[in-house]
Amino acid sequence: MTEAHHYEARSQRDEGTTKCVLALVLAALSFASSRLVHPLFEALGFDTLMGALIVRSVLSVASIVFLGGASWLAFNPKNVRRTWRYCWFIILINVALSLLVLFSVVSDFLSGTLDVASAPYWVLFSTVLCIFVGINEEGIFRGLLMGGLLAKVGNKKNGPLLAALVSSLVFGAAHVIFDMDYSNAFAIGTGLLKTLETSLFAFILCAPIMEDKNLWGAMTVHAFTDWVILCGSTVRSGGMSAPTYVSTDPGHALPSMILFGVLVLLYLPTTIRAFKDLRAMELPQNGPFIGA
Repeated sequence: MTEAHHYEARSQRDEGTTKCVLALVLAALSFASSRLVHPLFEALGFDTLMGALIVRSVLSVASIVFLGGASWLAFNPKNVRRTWRYCWFIILINVALSLLVLFSVVSDFLSGTLDVASAPYWVLFSTVLCIFVGINEEGIFRGLLMGGLLAKVGNKKNGPLLAALVSSLVFGAAHVIFDMDYSNAFAIGTGLLKTLETSLFAFILCAPIMEDKNLWGAMTVHAFTDWVILCGSTVRSGGMSAPTYVSTDPGHALPSMILFGVLVLLYLPTTIRAFKDLRAMELPQNGPFIGA
């Protein structure tokens, strides 16, 4: 290899390392921002959950653009179609679960205990909230975290698979890390199973993202699968609070563990397909930030 080739290879490695570090730092800051702005929105009387999601969405999108990954945010109908076809079984599972929630809503309506007047507001609230969930979580964990890892390892054998695995596991752990009670077996059980279930969901989304180098499909699938469950539950309860997946109460923990375990088993066929596709992904997969 000539001196010029050595210099070019070293420059590419340095760029990959720099972009990886910057992306990981910005992902952490975007995720942590929700905790930082909570007191501010509380003081202003604004819904703290919605406010945190909006701030995280803006920061994650701005960070991706800043690092040169705007192309991954450009609307791509081909990627939307591919992702929905790829995840059709996962979407079907969530729709089936939403029917159970809908049954409870109808039962409350027939019994006269449902607050019908507030239902349109909570449908709209859930819709807007889930849109921002799709934007911020895909932006932080697939755009910044996975994209940053791809900048470092995306040109290596099994590099795309490694980036998908790590970013998915971090995504799963982020759902439970702040609620974990490591002294309680039920909390550990629900936390681990929820982490696994959510990680598999994220891992599946990584394949169509890398295939088309675009986040739109993942954002829309993510928003929809959350919405079909959340919409009915908020209408039924007449309110919304940050979800908690970890429980120390056996009466709540055991059904949750069964549900998460069943979902893991149902996700496995699509997960295996994603694993094979990611292993066979054409190299290099440098992510959104290299060569931008």
